[in-house]
Amino acid sequence: MAITYLKNAANLNVVVHADATGSIVLTGNDSVSNIASPGETIIGTTIRQVWAGSNNLWTVTKGNSSVNSVIGVWDSTGWYDYAGNGCAINIEEGGENLYFTLGGGSGYIMLDIKKVTGP
Repeated sequence: MAITYLKNAANLNVVVHADATGSIVLTGNDSVSNIASPGETIIGTTIRQVWAGSNNLWTVTKGNSSVNSVIGVWDSTGWYDYAGNGCAINIEEGGENLYFTLGGGSGYIMLDIKKVTGP
């Protein structure tokens, strides 16, 4: 899986780009979380925007390896500004992972994720 972090601003946000099925760890300190900057501890996240492009479906879920909840399903190509429309997707505090599943073919998905930091 090719996951790239296009922007990772400490105590602000991260832009995650994926072009195949895979997962990232959202919460924890910089030795656990894939999005925590050095010295930062992530306790929660909010998905503000999504860009998707594929010839099939992208499904994004959150949770752990045994129990996952669907966050969204995107098909075709588009930009979705959830925060700008007043409905950002909050992900609860705790040990959450984010799973990207491409339903076949090729494509990409990018998420603008706001970090919630804590002690």
